[in-house]
Amino acid sequence: NTRPAENSLKGLSGRLQKGQFTLTSAVSRAGTQLSVALTAPLLLAGKAALKAATDVELLAKTTASLGALSNNDFSNVAQVANDISKSAVDIAKDVKFTTAEVAASQVVLARAGFSTNTILTDQGRIVRELSSFAAASNIELEQSADLVVKALGALGATSETQRLDQFGNLTDILTVTASSAATNVSELGKAITYAGPLAATLGVSTEDLAASLGVLANAGFTSTLAGTGLRAIFKGLVAPTDAN
Repeated sequence: NTRPAENSLKGLSGRLQKGQFTLTSAVSRAGTQLSVALTAPLLLAGKAALKAATDVELLAKTTASLGALSNNDFSNVAQVANDISKSAVDIAKDVKFTTAEVAASQVVLARAGFSTNTILTDQGRIVRELSSFAAASNIELEQSADLVVKALGALGATSETQRLDQFGNLTDILTVTASSAATNVSELGKAITYAGPLAATLGVSTEDLAASLGVLANAGFTSTLAGTGLRAIFKGLVAPTDAN
């Protein structure tokens, strides 16, 4: 009688099939989990890259529009925006900052009155100089642009030509002063916004102004406190002249 043997084989086959199905299901679940684990970060990275690219385009358009507004000429905004965007990409390849960070600094410069031609000149030289300054000072690129343009304005550099003439000298002075006194470039920049206008009126050089701020920093007076204190001293020098 072979029926018991047949029943036994059927049972074994059923168990094997059930086991194979369970194993297949487990492998399938593991494969799905692995796919999600690998795909999700790639999707997120893709979205981040897309957002960064979009941000750069928007920032470049902003820079181009600000330049067009200054010149009262909107005929070539799209092409200028494209050139600005390409410049940001090229600069980012050579500095420690991202393309979006470079593009944001270009907006700061344009908002301060720098022409798009200046921003693009010499492969974006002005932004590259800012990048070196920011990296050496351990601050963000956009912050460095804002700091420098405000300090230049406080020192009386109102035209683009004056700003370009003083740009490199100012960043060098700030870097040297910050490295030799108990302060940093951010504090120095803030102090200059207070003391700079009267220093310029009195003919005090940027070097002497920074040196004075360095002395005050070593005595414990930095940033706004140093700037307002030095401004009060300058006011005392101006007042007798006004009285006459």
